Amino acid sequence: MARRLVALLAVAATALAGAHAAVAKEGANLMSFPTDGTKAGTAWQARFEAFSHEADNIAPAVLIRSTSGKTLRFAAKRAPGTAEGAAVYRADVVFPAAGVWTYGVQVRAGGPPQWYEESTVTIDPAATAPRPTGGGVELPPWLLPLAAALLLAGAGGYLARRALRAWVSAALR
Repeated sequence: MARRLVALLAVAATALAGAHAAVAKEGANLMSFPTDGTKAGTAWQARFEAFSHEADNIAPAVLIRSTSGKTLRFAAKRAPGTAEGAAVYRADVVFPAAGVWTYGVQVRAGGPPQWYEESTVTIDPAATAPRPTGGGVELPPWLLPLAAALLLAGAGGYLARRALRAWVSAALR
């Protein structure tokens, strides 16, 4: 019995490692960057290339996060004039207030964001900073880590169940 328990734990650990590898097969390469000194309320036309192992489940967006933790999400659309099969997207991102902001890309809604922590941007105040436009939605700071944890747990459970079925069927032969 103890041998089976150890084997089951080994299968579960392998499945979790596989789930992490599956989640890591997506990301984005920024092609344009915001510049320091941009005025609050001014749009940054973000362009990026997105890739995912789940190509039909892609819903890319640009995320911005203030030093206070306020996060905004701007949905991206396929960039006009891109070749068929190319995954180049653009989003009009508006920094609503002055301050230091971090930016990132999320390939799938609810998927893990790819933050560019080392590349912050300082936004200057505007005469009157308008509210975000272009679909910016404020997200609570805890939502993205929760979504990533749930995605990992679900993928790990699915892979563990598949591995356990294969192991049991092999043991019963």
